[in-house]
Amino acid sequence: MTNGIKNLIIISIDNLRTDCIGANPDKRLLKKYRLKTKLRTPILDNIARKGVFFNNCVTAAPYTTAAHASILTGKWPREHKLIEFFRNKLTGDTILDILKKEKFLTLFQTDYPFLLGPALGFGKNADKFIASQESMSFNWIKKNRQKRLVCFFHFSDIHSPYGFNNLPEDSRQYEKEIKILLKKYRIEADNKIKAEGGYIFRSMEKKEIILNQNYQKIIDEMYNLKNYSAIMDLYINGINRFEKKRFKLFWQSIKKYGLDKDSLIIIVGDHGEAWSDANQGHFSGGSQDALNDEIIKVPLIFYRSGAARRGLINKIVRTIDIVPTALYALGINALNKRLDGIDILNNTPDGLPAFSQAWSNHTDRLASFIKKSAEKQIINPPETHGHLLASSLNLDSYKLAYDYSGGEKTSERFYVNGKIKKNGPTENRRLLVKMRNVLNEYDRQTIKNNMANAKSNNNKILKMQKAEIAEKLRLLGYKI
Repeated sequence: MTNGIKNLIIISIDNLRTDCIGANPDKRLLKKYRLKTKLRTPILDNIARKGVFFNNCVTAAPYTTAAHASILTGKWPREHKLIEFFRNKLTGDTILDILKKEKFLTLFQTDYPFLLGPALGFGKNADKFIASQESMSFNWIKKNRQKRLVCFFHFSDIHSPYGFNNLPEDSRQYEKEIKILLKKYRIEADNKIKAEGGYIFRSMEKKEIILNQNYQKIIDEMYNLKNYSAIMDLYINGINRFEKKRFKLFWQSIKKYGLDKDSLIIIVGDHGEAWSDANQGHFSGGSQDALNDEIIKVPLIFYRSGAARRGLINKIVRTIDIVPTALYALGINALNKRLDGIDILNNTPDGLPAFSQAWSNHTDRLASFIKKSAEKQIINPPETHGHLLASSLNLDSYKLAYDYSGGEKTSERFYVNGKIKKNGPTENRRLLVKMRNVLNEYDRQTIKNNMANAKSNNNKILKMQKAEIAEKLRLLGYKI
């Protein structure tokens, strides 16, 4: 063991914004909503205050698959190849693969076994792969507690339907809330499945799919009425419900088996959520708004019992920094792993470039893939590729974002401390030129790598119109 660290626990909370942990004092972006619901995250707050909390961590992508691939590999999407929401398999070793070679036993638990599963390269070599059931995971941990363990837990509860995504014991409460909202907004309830595959990130009963359809109809109506604050109230309620109903029990089990005493525990979000005229959740289908800070800034917490270093760090870091940081903490040389991230616990430098990209995709094929996976049919990801919709570079207090939604770069935005500067940084024109050069090169390399991976004979990036992209995303329950 190194510094008393025997095990590694990585906890991914899907769809969690960095400012939606109470311990984060920066609520500037959250204050734009007129929220009636108070955020209650006492357990996460306590962990954050006793650990090292990076509240300006930038995710590599605003959707689950590519974001998690970067979290688990320490590499940008151009390297691990899972660039789009759904195409290609993750390539290269994840931290579970690396530590398995170091004689660790590995556990991979996910709420989305079709998206974050072997079909796309996740958890394929894990000693134990489990869908959603913490009881099974902790039984496995109990049997192997004397060995060195690396465990990955993925929670989807905060994803829409907020707080009910994976809480079957709350089905009655879910039905009750839907009935209240349908009545409030005078919406006729669906009684049949209309968009099969649209919500099936895991196996679901017919009743739950119909409930989710009705939930989405409510969200659609609230969005049409521009009632964005009310949608965010549902989101905050979902966070509170997750903490109280699921995470509390999970953390009790972590403590029951003493994992909080001899493990490095990492908690991270994969992307956030935003509602406005320009944003409908976390993947808007196009433009720089898909990469605004509400969506790409996620919480990152490193917790180790008795650690000397603790507190809040405001500097920009990246989710690709998780793997090298964990490896160094475990006493494993990361220099020969060809990682894009760095160790940020021993030294958190200024000026770390934080890239994010959003890509279009053939989501009709995704719906088909998930449906057939649920039916236990074998199907490969689609071979044809989408195109780059938006990219951004965060550098300290500055940010540059490009719009590619028409199939080529059409516009850019420059931000200082989160505010748009129409003419760029007046005090430092060289900085804008530098950031353009860096982001242009990142985009060029990623597009090149994605094209090289495409098995299609079409060598041009597909120029899908916004309306077509939006229609296909609706199959997945997104409001565009």
